Amino acid sequence: MGRKAPAPPAARTLDIDWEQFMGVKLFAWLGGFALFLGVVFFVKYAIDRDLISPWMRVLIGFITGAGAIVGGLVLRAKEEKYRTTVETLCAAGVAILYADVYACRAFYGFFSTETAFFFMALVTAAAFLLAVRLDSRYVAILGLVGGFLTPPLLSTGVDRPIALFFYIAMLDAGLAAVALNRRWGFLMAMSAAATLLMEAAWTAKFFTVGKAGLAMGIELGFCVFFLAARELAQRRRDEDPWQHRPAALMALISMGFCAHMLTFKTLAAGPGLVLTYLLLLNIPLVYLAMKREDLEPAYIAGGLGTFALLLFWTVAHLKADLLLWGLSYFMAFAILHGATPPLLQQWRPGRAPLLWGYAAPLAMLLLVLVSLSLLSAASFLVWPFVLLLGLLAIAAAALLSSLAVAALAVGLVMACFGIWMFRLPDLAGLDPILLILALFTLVFFAAGLLVSRKAFSALRPSLPAAGEAFDPAQLPALAALMPFFLLAMVCAKLPLRDPSEVFAFMVLLNALLAGLVVCRGVPALTGIMLGATVFVEAVWHLNHFDPTRFAGPLAWYLGSFGFFAAFPFLFSGRVKGRSPWLAAALSGLAHFPLVHQAFVAAAGKSYVGVVPAFFALPSLLGLWGVLQSFAREDERRLGLLAVFGGVGLFFITLIVPLQFDKEWITLGWALEGAALVWLFRRVPHQGLKAWGTALLGIAFVRLAMNPAVLSYHARAATPVWNWYLFVYGAVIACLFFAAARLKPPEHEVLGFAAPPILDSLGTVLAFLLLNIEIADYFSTGTGITFNFSGSFGQDMTYSLGWCAFAIALLAAGIRRKSSGARLASLALLSATILKVFFHDLWRLGQLYRVASVIGLAVILILVSFLYQRFIVTDKREVAP
Repeated sequence: MGRKAPAPPAARTLDIDWEQFMGVKLFAWLGGFALFLGVVFFVKYAIDRDLISPWMRVLIGFITGAGAIVGGLVLRAKEEKYRTTVETLCAAGVAILYADVYACRAFYGFFSTETAFFFMALVTAAAFLLAVRLDSRYVAILGLVGGFLTPPLLSTGVDRPIALFFYIAMLDAGLAAVALNRRWGFLMAMSAAATLLMEAAWTAKFFTVGKAGLAMGIELGFCVFFLAARELAQRRRDEDPWQHRPAALMALISMGFCAHMLTFKTLAAGPGLVLTYLLLLNIPLVYLAMKREDLEPAYIAGGLGTFALLLFWTVAHLKADLLLWGLSYFMAFAILHGATPPLLQQWRPGRAPLLWGYAAPLAMLLLVLVSLSLLSAASFLVWPFVLLLGLLAIAAAALLSSLAVAALAVGLVMACFGIWMFRLPDLAGLDPILLILALFTLVFFAAGLLVSRKAFSALRPSLPAAGEAFDPAQLPALAALMPFFLLAMVCAKLPLRDPSEVFAFMVLLNALLAGLVVCRGVPALTGIMLGATVFVEAVWHLNHFDPTRFAGPLAWYLGSFGFFAAFPFLFSGRVKGRSPWLAAALSGLAHFPLVHQAFVAAAGKSYVGVVPAFFALPSLLGLWGVLQSFAREDERRLGLLAVFGGVGLFFITLIVPLQFDKEWITLGWALEGAALVWLFRRVPHQGLKAWGTALLGIAFVRLAMNPAVLSYHARAATPVWNWYLFVYGAVIACLFFAAARLKPPEHEVLGFAAPPILDSLGTVLAFLLLNIEIADYFSTGTGITFNFSGSFGQDMTYSLGWCAFAIALLAAGIRRKSSGARLASLALLSATILKVFFHDLWRLGQLYRVASVIGLAVILILVSFLYQRFIVTDKREVAP
């Protein structure tokens, strides 16, 4: 049997003994207050009636106060149970002594300011000693209040900051001694609050620009004091939060004084003093956040406050001659806060990370960006700072395993370059900025590789789910991808007639990214590389391409195409995934418009078909390369064969419509459709089948539903053997060819059986061709005319042609066992019979009419015989 779990502790209730509280404490406190009031009223009564001299009044007050204290101590020595009464007497005595000394200075003039100050300090010290001896919080609080009221009560209106704050420091030291001795953290908090109030009061009344250094020294001195008091509390293992928070409170609120100083133009124009002070205030906040987790909010607030103050100074006061000052302090703040999280991780691995520390380099980069946007011109010395801040931000992103932080860091750096480039007046400044950008890219790329090493991972904080979807190769990839946007911006803004500098820079970027694809196994980068490269090329081409200067751009376009087309084959054993191969296949499609326009500018349109022929060759070679590079069981093989084959056939087919026009476009699409269906039998990719049948359908529509096709050319002198026969015949052959190649179970396209549809389309085109050829034979002039009520010979030719076509269609239906073809033949034959009986025979003489009727009878009997011979017999054989 296991032990029973202990019962949960009973909920604590607020149980107050009101009788004891009122009889012991409340009445004692009221009695002490009454004693104090009694002395005050007695003194007032004596003063009003001049019963005693001023010296006697002071003496009586002193005797009363001292007597109350002595009485309390004597009572404590006799009986410990009178603790409340003892505290009341001593507190009243201290208050009376404060009032007595104040009266000596303010009302009677017996004491000089220095003497009164001395006696009040003695009373305060006595109050602290009594508080410790009696273990009385009330006496301690009274001493604190009296001590801090002494300077304003005895103020002469003369500024003596050193004496004032030396006294405050001694007062704080006494309070710290009491707080540490009795473990009263609240006393430290009250001491810090009172000190800040004294500093604020002095600043409001006496501060001038000339006293800035002294004021900062005083503020920093108190920060150090409370930090030291916190360390003493830590050594005494005093975990009261209020023993530790005042140190952070002093530094945090002192930033308000820094903000006040930045409102003075003289101090803001020479920011070294103020910004150094701000930097020093951050040090205790960083230290405290590393020591105690509960002080992190103060650290975060201090970091945000620092950023706000630096932003205010940047926007309100930054000038070109102050830029280096600002950059230096931005760097100092970034280093201070950026180094804190990894140091904390090494010091205390279990602690939650200080996220503001990771964000600090980004914040400082943002300030640099704001600075560059505000200044019309800036020194090249800005770039070392941008580089270092960017490296710190990259390191922070790696530590956090955050791609978003890395993207933001590189984006801010690129934005700095963007602002600089937008202000370039001409191309004269492009070379230096491109060199700097290239240096930045290489450094960030190397940094991304460095921080992805395993040794760097020891500095990473233990964040929930950190790094699960984070690939270290993404950091160098970002560094090499971001400059593409800047290059596009350069191409769009500057009058860049020769793109060689920009395109050469892209070669560097693509080389870096290709290294990641090969060495780090990031295949998806290849497609992004292709898209980014073509984007920059297109931006330049649309803005600056000059047909008279085509050679250079054309060479770059072809070189870029060749790089992507050859890349996966050169490293076929090391590249992974489909992306490099797809990029190789699609590179031709992406570069074709640019190369086409450049070629037309160079050679005109006479031989423009050379361009698609040129692009078709690498695609077909790629098809062969895929067959050699991938095993038959590799799942990538089939899809890549389809893509390379489809692209190659697209370019082959494109030769005809580019080089020719009109019916050649239709012919080209029909040939490509048939070729894709043929390729599908060897590379069974569904896209090939769908694309091929769609092209065949388009070719049918262009010939069957486009009346303009009949007017493409004038009638040829030779009947029948004309271009109609060639084009329609070729398309019909393509349709029948595709239908024959699509056999079950791969005969369906989008859920429909394709062969019957293709056969039907081919049959319709064949019937149209028959009628076109008959009309062409009997037409006169330059165009053909369809006349079904023309001469007797023309009418009979149509009838005989339809009849022959119907019999041929019937024969095909019987041979292929197609009921659709047979029914179509019967329908056409019926239409022919009606035409003959109701139109043609009435135009014949008696003898010709007899011959025609007999001929028609023979045809009908032949049809009947064929049906009986083949159709009826087949059905009987099939019947059960």
